Amino acid sequence: MRPRALLLRAGSPFVKLWFRLRKPTTYGVKALLRQENGHFLTVRHSYTDTRRWSLPGGGYNPTRETSAQAATREIHEELGAEPVSRWLVKALGG
Repeated sequence: MRPRALLLRAGSPFVKLWFRLRKPTTYGVKALLRQENGHFLTVRHSYTDTRRWSLPGGGYNPTRETSAQAATREIHEELGAEPVSRWLVKALGG
C-alpha cells in the first residue's frame, strides 16, 4: 500500500471522532441536468465508489455564494460546461 493511503487510513478514525464531537454544519448542492431527449446527466466520481453514479455537485459556503451559484460552479468544475440558461439551474441545498 502506498504511504499516502496508509496515512489516510490511519487518520480516518481521528477525523470521524472530530466530526462526531464538533458536528460542524456543512452545505452541499447537487445539480439535476436534463437533456432534451429526457435523459438525466450523472457522473462517476473518482474519489468515491466508482461503481456508483451520482449527480454532479459538491460543497459550498453560503456566506460566499448562493446555492444556484454553487451548482453552476460545480457543473463547470466537474463537466467543463456552462448551463444553457441561468434560470434552468435548480439547486437543492442541504
